[in-house]
Amino acid sequence: MVFQKKLASCCSIKCLPGIFLIFVLFVFLGGGNNLAFANTSTATNISVETKLQEHVFTVNKNTTKDKLREIEAYFTKTHPNLLVKFDNVQTDASGKVLSFALKLKFKGESKFNTRLIKTGDEKNMPVFRLQYVKKGPALKIQQSGTRNVTLLVTKDNMQTVE
Repeated sequence: MVFQKKLASCCSIKCLPGIFLIFVLFVFLGGGNNLAFANTSTATNISVETKLQEHVFTVNKNTTKDKLREIEAYFTKTHPNLLVKFDNVQTDASGKVLSFALKLKFKGESKFNTRLIKTGDEKNMPVFRLQYVKKGPALKIQQSGTRNVTLLVTKDNMQTVE
């Protein structure tokens, strides 16, 4: 009987706003921190995954022979199963690339094979983005400019992708 009276007095209508306020504070402060942490953690994971994704190299009218050599060195060091070589590189008077042949050598191949030839002048130089793709391995080549096309080059074939 005494227990019922204490319980009834504790759960009176006067106490409900206080209990509700404590519950709301708990949800906002306790749950909010966990939610913010989860979002921060997710964002961090996304940025880390982005950093772990392969480099995307851009070749355009401002690219020099030195930059092409850097791209070759990156693939040699980081992806020995897919080597990149720029051959027959022609430059203008300032050293900027006008034309080249892109050659690839996949693991197990004895020589480099030409996969893309770019000829022309500075005005018509498209932008090429080169990216290593683990599945395959393959090289993704995105060309933008007068003609927009994306190619996926593997050891066995080269196909246009959407």
